[in-house]
Parts: sequence; C-alpha cells; structure tokens
Amino acid sequence: MRLATSIRQQEGTGDHVAIASHNRPEFVELMFAIWAAECVVVPINYKLHPREMAQILDDADVSQVCASSTIGAELTTVTTRPTEPLSPKTIHAGSARR
Repeated sequence: MRLATSIRQQEGTGDHVAIASHNRPEFVELMFAIWAAECVVVPINYKLHPREMAQILDDADVSQVCASSTIGAELTTVTTRPTEPLSPKTIHAGSARR
C-alpha cells in the first residue's frame, strides 16, 4: 500500500500511468498499486519500437511512465515524458507531471 500511497500523492484520481517493461513480477505489483491509487493503468508492449510506444503515451495522455532501464533509455530518445525506473527490488514512483 505504500506504493499506492506514493502514486496517489503524485497523481490525481483518474490520471493515466503507463508501464513499459519486460514481463516481470514488479509489473503486476505496480498494476495493483496504480489501481489502488485510483489511476488508470496503460500497459505498453515491450516489443514495440520506441516511436510506437511514444505514440501510445501521447494518445493515452499518460502523466507518468514506469519503465525498465533498457526501455526507459530508449523512450527518452523519442519522448519528453518523464520515466521512472523499475528495479528488481523496488519500484520507484516519482513525480512526472508535465
């Protein structure tokens, strides 16, 4: 619940939060935390090209992106939306307002 509380402090009810990561246990944990924070989950297929991911982020009006380090690095080259890293031991939920 601490993760949900952190997301709730950063995002408003109904805000869209994207997850761009390979299939990992943290993905599910983050989904439930986003839902508990009363936000909308926007899952991004990790096999997409970064430009395709950026298009989805724009279309979904995402306010925050949680991404694996590899995908996050690729996304920073095509979008200005802030990304938060996913690590094996912890999920970071930081500010990502535009």
